[in-house]
Amino acid sequence: MVNESYGVKDRAKNQKHKVECIRCGTIMGELSTCHLRCPKCGAELDCSDKGNFW
Repeated sequence: MVNESYGVKDRAKNQKHKVECIRCGTIMGELSTCHLRCPKCGAELDCSDKGNFW
């Protein structure tokens, strides 16, 4: 699935560890090793959040 507003591929099916969005509960899409974005609401997690949420 491609989120047109961000151009982000949602790779939730291929992710080893699925992370739920802290805002809406949707499985977040992986942009890079430590950068995730929610395809539904746009919330982001990055390296500074690692360990706190995933």
